[in-house]
Amino acid sequence: MCWRETSNASANASNGRITGAESPTVAVTPMFGDDPRPSIAPTDDAPISSELSDRLVPVAVSFLRRRVRLLDLRGANGREQSFRHTVSRWIAEHPQLAPIEMEWPAFVAAARQAPSSAPAGFVFNASRCGSTLLANMLSAPIGHLTLKESSTIGVLLRELLVTASESERLELEDLLAATLPLFGRIVGPRDGRPGPRLFVKPHSLATVSAATLLRLFPTTPAVFLYRDPMMVVASMLAKAPYGDLHNRPREETVADFPALGDLPSDLPAAAFYAYLWASPVESVLALPPGQCLLIDYEELVSSPLAVIQRLTRHFGIERSHDTIVRMSAVTAVYAKDASGLTPFDPGGAHHRPPPSLVQRAEVSIVAEDLYARLKARRRAQM
Repeated sequence: MCWRETSNASANASNGRITGAESPTVAVTPMFGDDPRPSIAPTDDAPISSELSDRLVPVAVSFLRRRVRLLDLRGANGREQSFRHTVSRWIAEHPQLAPIEMEWPAFVAAARQAPSSAPAGFVFNASRCGSTLLANMLSAPIGHLTLKESSTIGVLLRELLVTASESERLELEDLLAATLPLFGRIVGPRDGRPGPRLFVKPHSLATVSAATLLRLFPTTPAVFLYRDPMMVVASMLAKAPYGDLHNRPREETVADFPALGDLPSDLPAAAFYAYLWASPVESVLALPPGQCLLIDYEELVSSPLAVIQRLTRHFGIERSHDTIVRMSAVTAVYAKDASGLTPFDPGGAHHRPPPSLVQRAEVSIVAEDLYARLKARRRAQM
């Protein structure tokens, strides 16, 4: 089977989900994922292994060589806003830990035999909705880890979106199903107590693949965090998401944002960003109503204890005093500050000015009906 390489230079540089060689040559083999050293010369290849030790976690994949790169990440706490940043920090702090590589078939076979559990929950989201805060809340209890925006998972999901080959699709699904549960190894064993609980927050770009993940892991519950589209667009107008996506050729964006479809390339910025909000929302509304718990960002900020109650019930988390205290403490801290020292100030430092009247009208045309449907489904779940 002949695999194309997935990403080009613009995709690599743009969204933090895929990393790789920007100008690969015959002397370099590209790898894509969370490892900040994705392109290696043949003379520097990582050792090939046929065994999957219980400390190794997937950090990159190669489509040309059909390999998975793995690294010992036992003990990494995942406090950064993305797993790629966590891997970068871990490598800098532990330069003695060398990666290994496995051929795809050997990796999938070994992963299927390895003790592991399906993820405890998926956290789907639209961009700029507070999903990092929600992920940090789920990571707070002892023995919990939230895998945030893994580029390794992202690149596999992106390939599944664009592949036209049924055999490639099946192979990618096997690889994805084998890969995801292994991230629970980062937490490590728990001295006879129930095993680590792994929550997975894919990048907001990957919410269009929610149905695929829920089909591969049918027993894993999910939540979808959303926000008033006016406030999402306001945030995007203040700081453009995903790099310079607005000015990219439409064929590079439509797979991740199908709501853009055949729309003109000269959409006003507010309308364009409204469609970026609409794509993940449409994907979630297409799921069976009971398959995904809906959480409103405003509720997360204004009534965190009520959200904690819903989350613990939905994910089967023990509602102990320690758990409530740990999850509540996270809400006072700016979620994207890995140090945990910056206070969260949604009404001040982290507030964005609202869209203009013209921009509000543009957003309403795209999002008003979808937002009403989201709110109605959420009310039905209460």
